[in-house]
Amino acid sequence: MLDASTLPAHRFYVGVPSDNTFMSIHSTTLFTAILCVSLVLCGCEAPELKSPAETVVESDTVTLAEEVELEVPEAVTAEEVVPVEKGDPPAAMKTEVSGPMQPMLVVEKKDGMIVVEGFIKSPTHKDRIREQLAEAFPELEIVDNMIVNYDCDAVGWTGRIGNQLLIPYFKEVKDPYIDWVEGVITLKGLAKNAPAQKNLTIMAIDAFTGILTKDINNQLEIVNE
Repeated sequence: MLDASTLPAHRFYVGVPSDNTFMSIHSTTLFTAILCVSLVLCGCEAPELKSPAETVVESDTVTLAEEVELEVPEAVTAEEVVPVEKGDPPAAMKTEVSGPMQPMLVVEKKDGMIVVEGFIKSPTHKDRIREQLAEAFPELEIVDNMIVNYDCDAVGWTGRIGNQLLIPYFKEVKDPYIDWVEGVITLKGLAKNAPAQKNLTIMAIDAFTGILTKDINNQLEIVNE
């Protein structure tokens, strides 16, 4: 029988490995784990890397026509467009909207009336002519048939014609008649004498002076002749 006292003085630990044995087992296990991971990585196909320029997200790619539907307005016809000229007054203020491009004035005395006709650009001048005649000839009826036409050329004589010509002419002349049509002045009636005839003619030329006045048709006669 083995006597424990005869054995060398070494320490034994039953069931517990020595330090060298433990380190050997630990190393073997770590190596096995590294090997398994290496095999798994080698078996996987490495992902293909693409440059940023080659990266395209196809699922998000849409055409402009699919993303935005543009509504194209229908063509506007000429009837739907109403041109508005600068300074063109409202239609309600117009007596007429068409007429000759040049103004026209016809004034005559007949049957106890002074009748004023024609086309004039300024409504202010139109009212001025009527008011001045009404004030100068209260015994006569003033018939205002003038038409405000904003398409007419502007002329200065429409603002001064009443006091400067019409009133003195219709007071001194028998059966007076004056018109201005297409730049030509026409005078009719009977003057008291030759000096009166001459003065009234000069007065008419001065009153109608302007770039549009071209000539005078003087049919003004003298009573004594």
